[in-house]
Amino acid sequence: HVRVRSPGRAAGCMASSPGDDTRHRCAVLVGAVGAGKSSVGNALCSDGSEPSGPPFRSRRSASGVTTACACAPCLPPGLGGAVVSSASERWWVVDTPGLCDGDDARAPEHLLRAIEACAGPRDEDGSVNPTGGVDVFLLVFNATGRVSSGDLEAIETLKQRFGAARFLERTVTVFTHADVLEAEGGEEDPSSSYLRDAPPALASLLRAAGGGEPVFADVRGRGVRSEMRSDEKEEETKHTKVRVRFLEALARAVRRVDETARRSSLRSASGDPNETRVVAADVAAATAARLPKIGLKAARRLRQEEKRRNQKTRHRDGPREKTETSSSTDWLGDAWAWISNVVAPPPESS
Repeated sequence: HVRVRSPGRAAGCMASSPGDDTRHRCAVLVGAVGAGKSSVGNALCSDGSEPSGPPFRSRRSASGVTTACACAPCLPPGLGGAVVSSASERWWVVDTPGLCDGDDARAPEHLLRAIEACAGPRDEDGSVNPTGGVDVFLLVFNATGRVSSGDLEAIETLKQRFGAARFLERTVTVFTHADVLEAEGGEEDPSSSYLRDAPPALASLLRAAGGGEPVFADVRGRGVRSEMRSDEKEEETKHTKVRVRFLEALARAVRRVDETARRSSLRSASGDPNETRVVAADVAAATAARLPKIGLKAARRLRQEEKRRNQKTRHRDGPREKTETSSSTDWLGDAWAWISNVVAPPPESS
């Protein structure tokens, strides 16, 4: 449970006390089951020295470990110690449950709504985000496995929920388990080899992300402790250095996201010309934009059902002699059906 005050007036600012100009910012972790979201979140929020342990549950499991959205403050300054824009910024991380598992792209509606609520104030719609908006989406993939069609379909669903253009502008892609790629890479840069072999749909997503090139994460480092043997300390020191490099690369990617948002012609649905985050008004606008498509598809299904009923009726009653009026009506109906097919094609059968 995170106890915070309500967001301040300035975009991205949540004043903790009178005269405090600290800018509070939020990163939301999204991805499939087993992608490593919680491990990335723990790298941003913990150095391993806390008696209570890291804030997010993380372990190897056949099913998702995170079952609800949770929020924790990053280690200051910035993202786990890596400054983004200013040392006075206060960053928060929201960990979310896995969107899908393998090729199953059907993210539950209650989960999608919970992730949507991350763009709203904490005291509205059950949001755990204390800042009132999303500064960056950290889209996490597991580099040791394939990115499935289900993963990509789930991301398409997220784009629809937040508005595709604004979601992509505010996205940094992160690939976990970079250490495995390093071990398998040989002389060639493992990340270059991995990205070169990416399927077209994934490559297109990576090119569209506002954060630019993906960030590869090795987050095994948890700090050197006094009770460690000398060889353990040496190994942990190496892991910690790798973790620091990841955090610095992530901070650079978020700076690119900020620059992309500043140069963008897109404007927030909130009406605030200075608002560059994804906020609740953007989610509402994206919902409204989906409604006409939903209506056209529903109307198309109704027309299909009516046509089937008419066909059954004609089959039951037997052939009838057509009059000039009925022929004209059938012609108009066929024309309308053709136009409907062009405007709102029927959904593909599964």
